[in-house]
Amino acid sequence: MDRHTRASRALIVAAFLAAGSLAGSAHALVIEGRVYKGFDHAPVANQKVTLHVVRGTEEVPGATKTTGADGKVRFENIPDGNNLEFYMATEYAGAFYTEGPIRPGPDGSYRQELTVFDVGHELDKVEVSNHHIIVERKDDGLHVNEILIVDNSAPTAYLGMGTSHADKAGIRLGLPASIKAFEPGMGAEEGTLIAQGRELMSTRPVPPGQRPLSFTYHVPLSGNMDLSHRFYFPTRTFVIMIDDPKLKLESKALTYAGSREQGGTGLGLSIVKHLAQAMGGDVGVESGAAGSRFWVRLPAA
Repeated sequence: MDRHTRASRALIVAAFLAAGSLAGSAHALVIEGRVYKGFDHAPVANQKVTLHVVRGTEEVPGATKTTGADGKVRFENIPDGNNLEFYMATEYAGAFYTEGPIRPGPDGSYRQELTVFDVGHELDKVEVSNHHIIVERKDDGLHVNEILIVDNSAPTAYLGMGTSHADKAGIRLGLPASIKAFEPGMGAEEGTLIAQGRELMSTRPVPPGQRPLSFTYHVPLSGNMDLSHRFYFPTRTFVIMIDDPKLKLESKALTYAGSREQGGTGLGLSIVKHLAQAMGGDVGVESGAAGSRFWVRLPAA
């Protein structure tokens, strides 16, 4: 092979490698974000924003950028892949905000907005307008799905005390004992809704307006299963639906088990009827072939 032939082949190989490099770079993503404040969408400048990259259950290195005067931030050369998901997060006034997974728009571009709020502590402005608990019996135990509609009538996001004085929490709720396989659902992301023992808390503040929150868990089967809850916020409508007619409800009295900070009360699965009626509400159980439906309705405070 003469010198000219070797040189020609070297050029062909270099061109092939360059083409491959360009093809690979075409799979890199650009993800744009923007941080607004409040419902008037005022841009937030000099705000640190982190792009989290998740592969399955493992977080891989992401990036952190600072917004410009227009509240915008731009992440470039982000690796693409079928198994990757992207989340955008920021901390404002001591409250954490996370959105995602970020999906491509109709034009294929990746964009995400984050709306932040000033933080207040007006507990009396927050209530749960609807709380539904759906109980399904399966071979491995009770499968429970809880759905809450949370209302905040204040102009600021609510953030109160968590399970300890060092923690800050938006939503708090006391859960049944011995729950398994807890999974956050609508209105919550992995890592922002935390179940510790019988306490559930969200690290996200409760923004103004109305927002849903849902989660699921299992309760192992036993002779006496405790599904009691502790409420930290006034609850307007509370409904339990059970699909197994063999499950029986035992009535227990309403007892105080609240926090001095948040004024919670312990609420058993069944509530004594005359107590509910004394508060202007009602309680009842409806049974049929499809199962039992236990419901409690109380007027707003």
